Amino acid sequence: MFQRKLFAVSALTALLAFPASAEVQWSGFANIGAGFTSGSDEELLGYNDDLGFKPDTLFALQGTSQISDRLTATVQVMGRAENDFDLELEWGYLQYRLNDSWTLNAGQLRLPTYSYSDSIDVGYTYHWVRPPASVYRVPFDTYMGASLTNSTFVGSASVNTQFVAGRFNGDINFGGSEVEADVKNILGANVTAYIGNFTVRGGYMMSDSVTLATQDPQLLGLVQVLGAYGVPEVGDALLPTDDEGTFLGFGLMYDNFDWFIGGEFTQLEVKDSLVSEQQSQYITAGKRFGKVTLHVTFEQTQDDRATPDALLPAASPVAPQIPGLPSYAALAPTVAAVAASQVSEIDYTTVGMRYDFDTGVAFKLDVTTAEDNVLNTDATLVTFAIQTVF
Repeated sequence: MFQRKLFAVSALTALLAFPASAEVQWSGFANIGAGFTSGSDEELLGYNDDLGFKPDTLFALQGTSQISDRLTATVQVMGRAENDFDLELEWGYLQYRLNDSWTLNAGQLRLPTYSYSDSIDVGYTYHWVRPPASVYRVPFDTYMGASLTNSTFVGSASVNTQFVAGRFNGDINFGGSEVEADVKNILGANVTAYIGNFTVRGGYMMSDSVTLATQDPQLLGLVQVLGAYGVPEVGDALLPTDDEGTFLGFGLMYDNFDWFIGGEFTQLEVKDSLVSEQQSQYITAGKRFGKVTLHVTFEQTQDDRATPDALLPAASPVAPQIPGLPSYAALAPTVAAVAASQVSEIDYTTVGMRYDFDTGVAFKLDVTTAEDNVLNTDATLVTFAIQTVF
């Protein structure tokens, strides 16, 4: 985390240090959000029944310098309320225009996993207070590496194709705790086609080495027990260490500037680990009445749990004489329970309103209900925000 803050300050300083002939163009955006849940025992998306501001409040500044006819440098720094507005580098990259169709970017870039990946933090660009939590839940959204982008026309369709390669190394939230993640050799591609009022998008990404350095004592203790019983491969199937990860995403939107309807589907898998196969989808629709937009969204997480317990033989391969060791018969349900703890099955419904009351400024109000089918709980969240670009 400290390295990201230091990199943010260094990158911004470097941009300011460009020669006077390299003019810097500044832009930015801000989200000032607040919300509360309807019940004293309810928590949802970082909020509880006390009025809170941190989850959806942030400020960002972006500078772009035209170094030459083909080369530009871009830096974006952001301060989030939940991190006490400490500046962090969101992206910082060089862009080289190879020709009218192809562009090469290199540096810290946004990972293009979703339809709104490039503007995931720019609340003004979409109708909700925040993108659907069901789909937008990959625990990191940037990477260090390069991307190659092609823009062309295929018949009447405008088609944008992007190839990415790189690595992510940093802290993420996993199982309710902050752990260090190392995702190596990220490779992927996505295609977005604009056909009249339709936007169609599909993408696929993979990594041959996903490692989450979990320090959970209960999980690590279970791995040791499995080793004592002579089945270390089951422990390996629990720990996310050098495992293959894949991500698939598809999106579709129809928008005639009067009304719109669309949605996204995503699937994430980290093979041979306790990470569940995450399947998520939403469908959203809305109608514009001048400066006012009314909308409704239905979304869902529906994960399939990993099955490391299936690797356990019927009988113990060894009979260790270790005092206090749990019985072998208890291992299968214990391993299954650990894998099941990673499963999310939540249904969300959001009804909202957006009011564009001035140029580049919008007020939003969302009411979201969530039913957790694993914990058998429900919650209602009211959030409102002022979001702007400048």
